[in-house]
Amino acid sequence: CGLCFSTSSVHLAAVRLQERAGIAAADAFYSDNLLPVLSLKTYIDGFISGNRENSVEDIQKTFATKSGGWSYEQEARIFSTKKGWNNIDPDCIQAVYLGEKMPDWKKRAIKACLDAKGGQVDLCEVAIDTCGREYQLRIRNYSG
Repeated sequence: CGLCFSTSSVHLAAVRLQERAGIAAADAFYSDNLLPVLSLKTYIDGFISGNRENSVEDIQKTFATKSGGWSYEQEARIFSTKKGWNNIDPDCIQAVYLGEKMPDWKKRAIKACLDAKGGQVDLCEVAIDTCGREYQLRIRNYSG
């Protein structure tokens, strides 16, 4: 029951500038090798020594690395040091994609939020079509 946002690169750059507010964006890393594992020892050593640069990079790589087959997505991940909800400029959202297995009540709730916001955000539902032995994504507008 996934949820994906399509963003404006101009507005996403502004999110990158909000690091002082505890919010940061990082481009996804793509790799055909094994996905990275976060070493607790490396993290603790960096925390104790005060050299957190490597720790931050390791954390970003661990949580923002995907298989190379997904590189066409050109994804960015948003990280926050705050618990709970974070305010991100809604103008950076261009489209919202809902997974086909998401419960209908969640889809309707997301649509209601977007309708209340106003503006132009495309709301789409993504499903998998089977064509014999092949699969492809079917994206259609979601109207509720």
